[in-house]
Amino acid sequence: MSGSLTIRLEIPDKNIKVEFTGDENTVMRDLFKFLSNVYPRLTIVDKIVYTPDLEALLSAISQHIRISSGDIILLGEESKTTESKILYLLAGCYAASRFGLREKSSVSIEEMVRMVTNISKKTIQNTLVDLVKKGLVLRQARGMFEISVKGIMFLSGGVEGEKAVDKPNPTG
Repeated sequence: MSGSLTIRLEIPDKNIKVEFTGDENTVMRDLFKFLSNVYPRLTIVDKIVYTPDLEALLSAISQHIRISSGDIILLGEESKTTESKILYLLAGCYAASRFGLREKSSVSIEEMVRMVTNISKKTIQNTLVDLVKKGLVLRQARGMFEISVKGIMFLSGGVEGEKAVDKPNPTG
């Protein structure tokens, strides 16, 4: 498995030198925070630019999944809808790939059938079609799917008023 890419961004200025290190999301988030502090007018940019926040996503999905050897284990499956099971599974694969525990963040339908219990392949396929239409999932190649930025935003709580899936209660 490949490790996650570390980026180092250095901004030299007359009086200061600023350096950002981490994965692409961390560097972008920290850069925008820095720029909005230095240039207050850029705060408006911070309001409309969305960079997936891995920490917020992990916080949102941690009660619903576990990652073990690159496989995603869904917790409390019986209380979840098919849509939410697939979204949590894909979010887990995204997170696992960010940590170098999976080679890719995309998942085949066959893997989903194996990782999600008591749901037929046909039901998974039909649900994926709906999730792709809603923009929450991306079809990468024939039979391969991954969570979209909108899906990450939705699970992280960043899409207000969106009712794309029935999110389970935090205790469920």
